[in-house]
Amino acid sequence: MEIVDIQYNIKNETITKLFYQADFLTFYKSIVEKRHVVVITDENIYNCHEDKLQFVENLMVVDAGEACKDMDVFQYAIHTLLDFEADRNTLIIGVGGGALTDFVGFLSSIFMRGVDFGFFPTTLLGAVDASIGGKNGVNFGVYKNLLGTINQPKFIVNDPSFLQTLDISEFKNGMAEVIKYGCILDRELFGYLENIDLEVIVNDLECLNYIITKCQAIKINIIEKDVFEKGDRKLLNFGHTIGHAIEMSNHFPHGFSVAIGMNYAAQISEKLGFLASEKRERIQNIIEKYDLPINQPKSCDELWQMIKGDKKKNGDKINLILLNDIGSAFVHPIDLEDFKSILQSIIN
Repeated sequence: MEIVDIQYNIKNETITKLFYQADFLTFYKSIVEKRHVVVITDENIYNCHEDKLQFVENLMVVDAGEACKDMDVFQYAIHTLLDFEADRNTLIIGVGGGALTDFVGFLSSIFMRGVDFGFFPTTLLGAVDASIGGKNGVNFGVYKNLLGTINQPKFIVNDPSFLQTLDISEFKNGMAEVIKYGCILDRELFGYLENIDLEVIVNDLECLNYIITKCQAIKINIIEKDVFEKGDRKLLNFGHTIGHAIEMSNHFPHGFSVAIGMNYAAQISEKLGFLASEKRERIQNIIEKYDLPINQPKSCDELWQMIKGDKKKNGDKINLILLNDIGSAFVHPIDLEDFKSILQSIIN
C-alpha cells in the first residue's frame, strides 16, 4: 500500500466588529429584520433589564454566574434552541457577564458545527476581558473551562446602560482584570489606576469608557498576533493558574480569585528573584486599593488538587506567568513539585 503524504493549510480569518455607546433594542431590531435571532441572558440581567428584553421574540434565560456553565444547563440550551427552530443561519446573541459569554460562545461554536454569535457584555469583567478573544467554555465537574473552543464573535456591542445597574462588587470583580493588563503589559495603565480610585470609575462615565477601550485595545493587539495561545497570549493568564483553583475550591467570584492569584504570582516572582520587592508591594497595594482580596483560606494541598487538572500543565511541568517588572511579564516553565513547594511557602 502506498502512503501518500498530503498537507494542507486552512486559514480561517474572522472579523469581529466592536460598537460603542450603542443601544441594545435598536441594534437587536436592526438585525432581527434580516435573520433568525436567539438571545440568551441570565436571570439577574433579565430582572434588571426586563424593559429591554421583553421585546425579544426568541429569548432564553439561564442561571446566573458560573451556574450557567453547568452541563445540565448546556443540555437545556440545546433543547431550547431546537424548540426555537434554530438552524445553521441563526445568530445567537449573549447578553451577560463573563460566565454567560463563555457559555454562549461555546454553545454557538458546537451547535450544528457552529453558528454566528455576538455579545452585549453587561459587566466590567465581560467588557474588558471575557467577551474578547474567542475563548469559550463550560465547566466539567470541579474543573473550570475544561471543555471549550477558540472561536471569535461576529460583534461585541458596548451598551453603557447595562453597566449603570451594576452592583459595586461587580465593578471590583472586573477591576482585577483591568489591574492584570497593567501588571503584564501596560505600565502607564498601572500608574493611571494608582492615581484614581473605584469611586471615580463608577461615577465618571468618561473614565469608565477610557478603561474599557484601553483594555480592549490591549487584548485585541495580543489576540490579533496570537489567536491560539502559542506565544504572547499566554501572558493573559497572569494570576489565572492559581486563580482558577481558588475560584473553584472557594466558590469566589472570578475577579476576586484572579486578584489573589496575581498577588501569589507576584510573590513567586519576587521569591525567584525576578521582581523587586518594591514592585511586588505596589502590586499588592493596588489590589487592596480596589478592595480586592490578597489571600484565601484553603491550604496548598486543597488548591493543588485543582491545579493538577489545569490546562496549562504539560507533563511534570506547568507554565507560570511571572513578572520581572510592572508592565513586563514572561512565561516561566516550572516543575510541578517546585511550584508546589514555593506555593506552600506562600500560603502556609
